[in-house]
Amino acid sequence: MSEGSTTSDKTPDSVSATMLATRGLGARIILFVLLFVTSILVYTIAGYNYFMDATARLIAKIIVPTGLFVVALVLYRRAPRIYSRIAYSFTAVALGFLFAWLFGGWYELIPGLTVDSPTGSAVAKFAETLPIVLTVIVLMLAAKDSLHSLYLTGGKPVKGLLLGFVAVPVELVHFAVMGGFAISVGIDILVGWIPWMLIFAFSNSFMEELIIRGLFLRKYEVLFGPRASLVFTSLVFSAFHAPLLPLMGPVALVTLLLIALVYGLLWGYTIQKSDSIWGAVLSHAIADMLAFIAVFGAL
Repeated sequence: MSEGSTTSDKTPDSVSATMLATRGLGARIILFVLLFVTSILVYTIAGYNYFMDATARLIAKIIVPTGLFVVALVLYRRAPRIYSRIAYSFTAVALGFLFAWLFGGWYELIPGLTVDSPTGSAVAKFAETLPIVLTVIVLMLAAKDSLHSLYLTGGKPVKGLLLGFVAVPVELVHFAVMGGFAISVGIDILVGWIPWMLIFAFSNSFMEELIIRGLFLRKYEVLFGPRASLVFTSLVFSAFHAPLLPLMGPVALVTLLLIALVYGLLWGYTIQKSDSIWGAVLSHAIADMLAFIAVFGAL
């Protein structure tokens, strides 16, 4: 879905300054709600969910990207290009989830490997995220999006790395809430976990930053402006964790959702100010490593 050169096929930035600027508050709220519902559809129904059986999940994982691709095609012909780009981005994420479902379970063939262990958890996370990341990047490049448009190249990554450390106090609070400071794990065990923590944390953090903020933060700035885009992607990131309810219980989940909202604001701000995803990825990985220690240290 490459950009055309006609007047009607304006770049997203030019659309932001013209048509979108004239929309009333009601239209923006409707668009906000529509995109949020679509996000939930993609990230939970077609993505992570623990409330549907295997057959229903597979059907959802096929129907959702197919429907979104049809929507992207219709919008490509009949609406400003930013809308088809967003629909196509959703399609890429949903297809990534489908391919992860179909091809990400190879770790189960490894004898003796269990996801209840640090090693198994790390290998499973890598196996799960690789198809998602590859699908999204390949499809976005095929649509003539650049790596810079996903915040993967360019920008000020060093500034991003420094800004990312602003989230560390929040991450330590989260670690404390999870009981991380109360665990009694020997240094030798922690050192042995390091390779698996790194694999788990960077696989997860890169995937989540890519599919939530890398893909959409810049696009939503066109529709809502930088601040509203930051808030919107943070709300989506928080809701992204809602399917964990069956595994955590309501109180723990609400705590996680609030913390995830704060994380989303901090990491999104880091990306916006540095024009680079890498500071957010590193900070996100630190949070995941602390969570990794808290979870397996309590076993």
